[in-house]
Amino acid sequence: MPRYSFAIYDISDFTGAISSATDTTGAAVSGTSTTFTNSGPAQIFIDDDDLIFNDAFNEPGGFDQILDSDLTIGSNTFNAGQGVELEYSFESDQGIVFFVVRIGNDPPSSNSGQNYGIITSEPLVDGATYTFNNNSAQDGSQTPYNVVCFTRGTKILTPEGSKNIEDLVVGDQVSTLEGEAPQIRWIGSRKFSLEQLLDHPHLWPVSIGRNSLGAAMPDRDLLVSPQHRIYVKDWRADLLYGSSEVLVPAVGLLDGVSTTQPVPQEEVTYYHMLFDRHEVVFANGQPCESFFPGEQALRAIDQSSRDELLEIFPDLAGLEKLFPKTKYPCLGLREFKALRDRADL
Repeated sequence: MPRYSFAIYDISDFTGAISSATDTTGAAVSGTSTTFTNSGPAQIFIDDDDLIFNDAFNEPGGFDQILDSDLTIGSNTFNAGQGVELEYSFESDQGIVFFVVRIGNDPPSSNSGQNYGIITSEPLVDGATYTFNNNSAQDGSQTPYNVVCFTRGTKILTPEGSKNIEDLVVGDQVSTLEGEAPQIRWIGSRKFSLEQLLDHPHLWPVSIGRNSLGAAMPDRDLLVSPQHRIYVKDWRADLLYGSSEVLVPAVGLLDGVSTTQPVPQEEVTYYHMLFDRHEVVFANGQPCESFFPGEQALRAIDQSSRDELLEIFPDLAGLEKLFPKTKYPCLGLREFKALRDRADL
């Protein structure tokens, strides 16, 4: 199964009703406030066979969200193989979503754990107080496994030549792998300070080195978010997964040599581009995916961007109809590793 990661705060870092270890619905949290004291987030690694982190009763095909490795959060340690689930969520007045996480289900489907951690849609400020909206409770929540986007300075190929992504605007045409030039329907950005990045390693950009995926692929070093999917063409993929053209998360390309994830030295601004359908565009010469607005991806953008996007695409409530699938099959980390390891093919 694919392996995903989050930065997760100890639930004891929070005051008020949201700090309950046993609440399963969040009913008592509505309209309350919490003050956050940052003791330092832990990194949680989860094995899951789908793209969404769920409450157990929403998990498709049976419960299979398990810890990929041992986890210590606060004074509690959990073993790899134990179940983990998203119990409920709330949105604060600042538009930040708080996801309460139950950990320690053993066996994974037993619901025997407790609420030990909280994941947030963006980093929190130490000492800040957050108030929860009265009508924002979501029992049976879902959340993304990561942000998917390009960094500032990325060169995007257009019919007029390459342009920096930060200079593109709605209506601009962008060249695609299929030889078309669709117009950008929406473009958004999100900045993370150096402090935020250092507190959230799962947001560190992945650097794909020049020529690491082929001649001029990319034609200069390319920085993308860890879960941004990169186009890979490999005949072995056709034998293993039924398509020689696949999309692979950038973090799956890490080899410590040509593709790395160095500690950030400065703030990072991520950019998203959305078209009328999922596309593969050229970023620094390397084919990469455009923004795919599944439920998990919509949770990863801020409230104002989400409101703007839903105004432009009012039918996003029916995502399965408007964006039914990605341009090419998507491989998880373990699937891509299996592909790379098949030297015998």
